[in-house]
Amino acid sequence: MRALILAFLVGVSLVPPGETEVAVAPGRFLVREVTGGWRVVTSNAAADPFVEAERLEKEFGTDVVPDVILEFASDPLFGAQWYLRNSENPGVDVGATAAWDLTTGENAVIAVIDSGLDISHPDLADRLWTNVDEVDGNGVDDDGNGFVDDRLGWDFVAGDAAPQDETGHGTLVAGVAAGAINGVGTVGLAPGARIMALRACSTSCAVSRVADAVGYAVAAGADVINLSLGGGPVGLDPLEDAVRAAGEAGVVIVAAAGNRGADLGSSPYYPAAWPYPFILSVGASDRTDELATFSNFGEVEMDLVAPGTEILGPELGGGWADDSGTSFSAPLAAATAAMVRGIRPDLDPAEVVDVLVKTADASPALTGSSVSGGRLDAGAAVEKAARITLIAQGTPTFATAPASIVFDASASTGAIADATWTIDGATYSGLSVTITVAEPRVVQASVDLTGMDGRTVSRSLTAYVGRAFADVVHSVFFEDVAWASATGVTAGCGPDQFCPDEAVTRGQAAALIRRAVGAGFSPVDAFSDDDDSEFEEDLAALAAIGVFKGCNPPTNDRVCPEDMLTRAQAAGILYRLSAPVVAPDAFSDDDGSVFEEAIDGLAQAGVVRGCNPPANDRVCPEDPITRAQLVALLHRTVG
Repeated sequence: MRALILAFLVGVSLVPPGETEVAVAPGRFLVREVTGGWRVVTSNAAADPFVEAERLEKEFGTDVVPDVILEFASDPLFGAQWYLRNSENPGVDVGATAAWDLTTGENAVIAVIDSGLDISHPDLADRLWTNVDEVDGNGVDDDGNGFVDDRLGWDFVAGDAAPQDETGHGTLVAGVAAGAINGVGTVGLAPGARIMALRACSTSCAVSRVADAVGYAVAAGADVINLSLGGGPVGLDPLEDAVRAAGEAGVVIVAAAGNRGADLGSSPYYPAAWPYPFILSVGASDRTDELATFSNFGEVEMDLVAPGTEILGPELGGGWADDSGTSFSAPLAAATAAMVRGIRPDLDPAEVVDVLVKTADASPALTGSSVSGGRLDAGAAVEKAARITLIAQGTPTFATAPASIVFDASASTGAIADATWTIDGATYSGLSVTITVAEPRVVQASVDLTGMDGRTVSRSLTAYVGRAFADVVHSVFFEDVAWASATGVTAGCGPDQFCPDEAVTRGQAAALIRRAVGAGFSPVDAFSDDDDSEFEEDLAALAAIGVFKGCNPPTNDRVCPEDMLTRAQAAGILYRLSAPVVAPDAFSDDDGSVFEEAIDGLAQAGVVRGCNPPANDRVCPEDPITRAQLVALLHRTVG
C-alpha cells in the first residue's frame, strides 16, 4: 500500500481546470491497470501535468492522473520531531519521508515490552494490536492461550489484561515507533504498524516477566519485539533463552544498547550485546550526527545508532513530551524493521537486521562506534528491501511438441506490486504462467515486475519447441535439434526421424547453414558443378556472403555438393561467420590442417569440441560431420 506523499516534499503547485490549487510530484503519473490497480510512470516533468496526463491517457488508452501531493494530516508537533525530518541539519535524521513514500508499516506488528501503554492516548488508541480470537471482558480464555480476556495484550506485572502504563516510558516508546497520523500531536516512524502492548516493567523490569512477555509476543504473532531495557551480565539465562527462541521463530529483536557511555566489548549490556544475528543493537545519536554522550557503543557488539536525544512523543494523560536515551533510539529501529517486514515478509530476522545495518548512513563522527559506523536510515532500508531482483526461467527451455512450458519468476525478491508476462503477444498476470505449445515454434516471453516504488524491471526468455523426433529423444544433441527444428533450420529426414548420425554432404550442409543464418537469395551462379543440385540456391547464397567457398583451390569454381563435409571443413565455414581471433592450439591432431586457425578459434569460443571425450584433446578433422554434430555447431554459433 502506497503511503501519503507529504506536503513538504518538493512539488509543483498548479490549478487543474475547475479545481482548487494542488501540488503534484514533477514528472510522476499514475496509470490505471487492467486489473484495477495503479502503477507509477514518469514523463515530461516540464509539461503542465494535467495536460501531460491527458496526452498519456490517449497513449495508454486508460485513466492517467498526476501524482498529487497530499497534505500530511497536519499532526501539529511533526515539525518538532527533528529525528524524522531535521530542518536544522538536513539529512541528519532517519529519512522518514523517503520511507513513507513506500510504506508506513502496514501489516506489521511491533510488540512493545515495556512499562505498558496509555491505551487511551490519542496517538496510540487506534494503533493497538488486538487479539481477534479473544472476546473482551467475558472472563473466559476464548483462545486457550492461558490469558483471560487478553484482547489488547497482557500486564505481566499485575497479571491482568489491562497493560496500562504507570510511568510513561512505554507510552513514549510506543509512540515513537508507531504513533498515529491523526491530526493531533506527534507521529511515529511506522504509523501504519500495530502495537502489541505487553507490560513487563513498573519502575524496573524483572527478567521473568520480560521473558514471559517475549514468549507471549512470539505466540501472538509479533513481527518485531522492541526491548528498550537491559542489564547484566548475571542472571539473564531465562531471558536469553526466550530471546533466542523468538529469533529462531522468526521475530526480529531490537534492543537498546544502554545509557552508560560504556564500551559494550568490556562492559556488556544485555540483550543488546548478545551476538545473535536476529538482534539489532541500537545506540543513540544527537542532532549533529554524533554519538550521544550517554550512549553505550561497541564496534562489534552494537549494530548502529539512531537519534536518541530530545525525542518527542506521547506522555501519560494525553499530552506530549520529550526524553533522551537509547530507549527511544530502539523504537525508531523497531519501526524501520516493521516497515521492512511489512513489505518483505519473506525476509528472516537476520536478513532484516542486515538490511538496516547495510543501509545505515555512515558518518565520520560515528566511525568505530558500531558495526555499521552509521545512523539508522529508514528510507534507505525500505528502498533496499523494496528493490526487485528479478529471477526468471522458462522450463523446459528445449522441448518437443506438444509441450507445456512454465515461465516462472516466483524466485524473484523485493516488494513486487505487479507481475505481467507477455508471451508471443498475449499477456498474463502473475509470477508464474504455464502455456501449452502444440506445434514446433520459438516461444518468446518477457516478464515485467513492478515494485512498490513504481520502478519496473524486465527480462526476456526464449523456449524452443521442436518436432518430436523419436531418434534424438535421448541424444546428447536433443537441445540442439529442438532448437534447429523450432527455428526452421531442419525438418528432419522423415515423418518423425532426424537421422542424427548420418553424414552430411556439402550441399545438405549449405541448406542447414543458410536457414540458420538467414542468408538471402543470390542471382549469381557461384559454381559450375551444382547446376542440377537441389542445393544450388543455398550454395549461391552462402557464397555471396563469403561463407561457402569452392572445393578446388585456387580457382574454387566447383563446390563438390555431393562430397561429405568434414569436421575441419565445417569449422572453416562457421569460422567465417565470426570475427577472426588468435587462439592457442586446442588439439593435437590438426597441426597440418589448413583449418587449424578456424578450429582453434571456434574451440576458444566454445563452438568446437573434441572428438574423444572426456579428454577431448583430438578433433578428428578429416572425419565426416554428422547431421547432429553440424546442428550443434550451428546452435553454438548463431543460436
